[in-house]
Amino acid sequence: MPDERDPLHSIDVGESAAVPTGARHVFVVSSRRTFVVQVYSDGGDVAHDLSVDLDVPGSNRSSRFTDTEGRASFVIPGGARLGVVTLPNVPPGEGEARPPTVAGAVRWQGVPIENDMRAELLVQLPPRVVRARLTGILFDTSKCFILPSALDGIRRLGAYYERWGGVHVLVVGHTDTVGPQSYNQPLSCERAESVAAYLCDDVDAWLAWYEADKPYEKRWGTLEDQHMLSHVQDDTGAPFWTGACDGNAYSPGYSDAVARFQQWANDTHGAGLTVDGAMGPASRRPLVTEYMAEDGTTLPADITLWTHGCGESHPVIPTGDEVEEDRNRRVEIFVFEHEIVPPVPQGGGDDGCSEYPAWVAQIVHHLDLDEEPLRLVSADWET
Repeated sequence: MPDERDPLHSIDVGESAAVPTGARHVFVVSSRRTFVVQVYSDGGDVAHDLSVDLDVPGSNRSSRFTDTEGRASFVIPGGARLGVVTLPNVPPGEGEARPPTVAGAVRWQGVPIENDMRAELLVQLPPRVVRARLTGILFDTSKCFILPSALDGIRRLGAYYERWGGVHVLVVGHTDTVGPQSYNQPLSCERAESVAAYLCDDVDAWLAWYEADKPYEKRWGTLEDQHMLSHVQDDTGAPFWTGACDGNAYSPGYSDAVARFQQWANDTHGAGLTVDGAMGPASRRPLVTEYMAEDGTTLPADITLWTHGCGESHPVIPTGDEVEEDRNRRVEIFVFEHEIVPPVPQGGGDDGCSEYPAWVAQIVHHLDLDEEPLRLVSADWET
């Protein structure tokens, strides 16, 4: 329990204040027996159905949910002079009879407050930022095609889209240190743009990577077709391709797998494909469409989407030059409750991204999407 000497952030009773995260708010009660907290978001909306706790020495914890006006009222035990109010660390939808509006947790901090006027505190929650991180084998070397192993993680973001609504989403790509930064910087942008296209079901953006104007080592072809055919399923739940994803169009059974997909696309979607077992532009369009059709991965229309690449800057695992490291070859999806601050730079350069540390500093929670079960990690304390 903090005491009155804690050097915490000052908040005045009856005045709004943006409150940092990571601590509790200490207050001194007056002769009044009721203490009221009103909570609202940075955008001015009241934070209703938000769990608030009151702790005073020698008494049991009191818990309240904020009402439709964002208020939680507490009766102060007789003789109590010091207390702590906390917005607990509760992951969305877990451990609460009524799931909190705020995703994750925000705690208050402050110096002791003499409640000799209204015994009421208005608190403004800071904007919330969640980072969803995908690491590991997401892409083949030099490629921006999203491998099937990443799709389960991306699909798990759907709950956050629905809960927040009207937010800004920033997709940030990273590479390891293999190759020069002048090569890795645009590659990281391409990977971010590829993930963004997947989230928006932008089929044309993906089909463009099969075109002859793309650099040979980056161009998509049979290998990407095999990956998608190994993930897309027919009406029985079986994938069309069960062989090795090796980029060999002459692998035994591959032509039959393509023909089965072509016939299925005709029967299911009226694609009008020639069933010849040859994967060309016409057959790739329904294939990419089906690959992007994972439930829960498409961004709602009211979300603004941005992309950025950091190249080999800001690694998770610091390494020397020319070192392969899966965890550094990653994509991060930042979800901002309001505008992105600092704004996403335009153009980019070979020196990575100076804005990235400022984005990270605002994180309330980050999600490791490729861990099972999904692990919610607080930026300020463990959960």
